[in-house]
Order: sequence, then structure tokens, then C-alpha cells
Amino acid sequence: MIGKVQEWLIADRRRMTVGSSSPSGIKRVSDNSSEERAALEGMLQGYPVEQLVEEVLIAWDELAKRNDEVVSVKQRLRVLELDLAEREDMVAPEVARMNDLETELEEKNSQLVHLERLLSDARQDLAAQQSSLSHEEKLKMEDEVEALRILTSEQDDVIGEMEGRISQMVEALERAADAGLTSVTADEVRNLKSQVDSMTKQYEVEASANKALEEERQR
Repeated sequence: MIGKVQEWLIADRRRMTVGSSSPSGIKRVSDNSSEERAALEGMLQGYPVEQLVEEVLIAWDELAKRNDEVVSVKQRLRVLELDLAEREDMVAPEVARMNDLETELEEKNSQLVHLERLLSDARQDLAAQQSSLSHEEKLKMEDEVEALRILTSEQDDVIGEMEGRISQMVEALERAADAGLTSVTADEVRNLKSQVDSMTKQYEVEASANKALEEERQR
């Protein structure tokens, strides 16, 4: 019989909600269970009152325990949700900063390519006019070439430093993604790292070509 009582109490409890309109803080949301309750009442009329009260109290206590467990689980879930949101907020600025650094790196690479073209044009002009240039003009042209070389070297240093910082941030973000501390997936981080590696290789090739041209000029 306890099973029947518990089944009715659980169904009845689901139709109730916490409120402030009554001393017990519980109010009915609908009266759709009237027929069910009437049927249960007819079934239970043949049982002794003492036994019925005892079994109802046992079933009610069991239901109360289950409700407490549900409340506890919801509280723990809320704590986990807040903790996850906090961790995502902590990682978000790093992701934004890394995106800014990538944009800045692309701009520096574009500037480097432009400077290399200017340097190449200057070398070609110097080679074409070398036979007819005066000594003073040669010195001036060499100074311009040297200034371009220094500027290119400075750009190399800046880009190298930025690539190092981006690599560190990518590694940190990859560890956070593997640990589940950010909404960015590990695959997205690895893809980003692959793009950074590709840009690094391209920069190394351009730097090697620039160095070769400089060595050729010094011969």
C-alpha cells in the first residue's frame, strides 16, 4: 500500500509550487487531480486510520528527502555554472589580446614586405647608376640603403618578439581548452597555433631572403 500512497503523493507534490500566500508557503496550481484523489480515497477507506496515517507520514518523509536531494543538486549545479562563467570571463581577455596581437603581426609583416621592396628597388637603382654616380652620391645612396636595412632589422626584432608572445598565449590557451576552462575548443586552438606556425615560417623565409640580399650587397 505504501507504493500506492507514495505514487499519489509524488504526483500531488508535482502539482504544487512554493508561494507566500499561505502559512505553509505552498499553494495549489490546479485542481485537475480531484478524480484521482476521489479514487484513492475510496480505495483507502477500508484501511485502519492509524496504519494509513503512519504510511502516509513515511511516504511524505521519503518524498521530502528526495526534494531536499533535488534542491542540493540544483545548488551544486548553480555553483558549477557560476564557476564556469567566471573561468570563461578570465580567459576571454587573453583571447581578445591574442587576436589583437595577430592583427598587429599581420600589419608588421605587410610593413616588412614593403620595406624589402623599397630596399630591393634601391639596390637595383644603385647597381644601374653605380658607374655614373659621384662619390658623394654613392655615399648618400649607401646611407639610404643602410637606413632601410636598420629599419628592416628593427621590424624583424619587433615581429620576433610578438611571435614569441603569441606562441606563449596560444600554449596557455591550449592548456585551458584541454582542461575545459574556456569556451574555445582544443581544435580551434590547434588551428590557431597552426596559422601562427605558418606565419612564422613565412617570416623566416622572408628574413633569409633579406639576409641573402644584404650579403650580396656587401660583396
